[in-house]
Amino acid sequence: MTISSVFAPPKFEGDEEKTRLAITLNAALWTGILLTVFVIIGNFIGGKIPIYANLLNLVFLFACFAIRYLMQQGFIKLASMITLVLGIFLITAGIMGLGTIRTPTTMAYMLVIIIAGLQFGRQGVLYTTFSISLVLLGLILAEQNNLLIQADYTVGITQWISYTIQFGLIGNLILVALRMIQRYLHRAEDEIERRKRVEETLRTFSYAIKHNPASIIITDPDGNIQEVNPKFEELTGYRFDEVRGKNLRILKSGTHSKMFYEDLWSTITSGKEWHGTFHNKKKNGDLYWEKASISPVFDDSGAVTQYIAVKEDITEQKIADEAQKIAHQKLEAQFKEINELHSSLRRQALRDPLTELYNRRYMDEALSREIARAKREDYPITIVLIDLDFLKNFNDAGGHATGDRALRSLAGLLTKSSRLEDIVCRFGGDEFIVILPNTTGENALIRTSQWHEELKEFTLLHRKNQILRITFSAGIATFPAHGQTVEGVLKSADSALYRAKKNGRNRTELFSLKEE
Repeated sequence: MTISSVFAPPKFEGDEEKTRLAITLNAALWTGILLTVFVIIGNFIGGKIPIYANLLNLVFLFACFAIRYLMQQGFIKLASMITLVLGIFLITAGIMGLGTIRTPTTMAYMLVIIIAGLQFGRQGVLYTTFSISLVLLGLILAEQNNLLIQADYTVGITQWISYTIQFGLIGNLILVALRMIQRYLHRAEDEIERRKRVEETLRTFSYAIKHNPASIIITDPDGNIQEVNPKFEELTGYRFDEVRGKNLRILKSGTHSKMFYEDLWSTITSGKEWHGTFHNKKKNGDLYWEKASISPVFDDSGAVTQYIAVKEDITEQKIADEAQKIAHQKLEAQFKEINELHSSLRRQALRDPLTELYNRRYMDEALSREIARAKREDYPITIVLIDLDFLKNFNDAGGHATGDRALRSLAGLLTKSSRLEDIVCRFGGDEFIVILPNTTGENALIRTSQWHEELKEFTLLHRKNQILRITFSAGIATFPAHGQTVEGVLKSADSALYRAKKNGRNRTELFSLKEE
């Protein structure tokens, strides 16, 4: 603890007014203490003073320290009132003890009035002035009517000391008051400067809001409109005086669901910023799209006081996006159509149009591919080369339509009886080829025998005295036993087919190495 801390007033953090009152009260109390000390010294030096007068001075001295204790505890108003009342009482008692108001003690009333003004303002000055004037009137009347004791004590030096000290102490209180006034003037100047900056900032923000290309809306916590900018009026067709105090629901188009608005309010009431898109309605009923950002505004306690919505008109963008979406859908449809056409063309390029079987081109690719795979995986591939017997007879009997029908019938039989891994192709003219992966020549011979049996029950043309039945001749060759290449296997199958035709047709021959 330092000497300065003993004399210093208490400070109350966060309460500037209370600290100010403590400063002035502290100055007043120390003024009273010093005045009392010097008066006691003056009385001791200057002359004979009644004992009770010095006792009163001592009581006041100790009372000042007690009041300072109250002040330190924070009871500023109470301590101030006790100081004023006690001061008036002790000054009055002192005057009565001296027997006359023509004493330096009377001037101490001025200190009381100054302290009252500093602590309680104008009301304090009025009340203390009125009270002291009544006391002085009573003392004057008492002195005139000889109701006071005889003032016959020698107090010359005491009077000189009292006047001198009171002048100095009153000047000190006035100086304290002037310094406080100066401090408040500086603060007032700082506050004025701060407010000027705030006003300048507000003017800047006001200009920015007024000329902002986005719609800006300020609402209360319930969504009732408080302010809008000119862009809002331009976009919606509503004047500000038409929407002031109304809820933002006037812009609803009915497009959004109840859950959409519940999510919005849940976000902003929780103190978060909401971003999204509105499909709203103008005053004239036209619908428009807005990209919006809604932010809550908080007071010092953290409660939401307002909402600020900043909205950008994106109607043209939405229209453009929708047009682009439609164009994209059309483009996708065109691509799909092109792909289907491409698939159709590829199918036509690889398929025989009459029988819907793979054509010679596909057969060349497929046979090369299958032989390469058979080499890697080491299994046989059997080729069945088929020729429709007597196609010319069908054409002569019923025209080319009958011949085509015979070709389609044989193609249908081959397709129906083939496995998933088998490949059936029209080799050209009246010839067909069936590629049988992982199949021996003997097994292929069994399958062709089944085909022959199935065709026996099929009559293509049955007229009076004319019956046409479909038969075929076939040659079988196997890779790698009957050929190491595509050409070699086809040559062996063709050799076996030739032998089948030579031996009477409607039969199948398996290639024999003796034919080489």
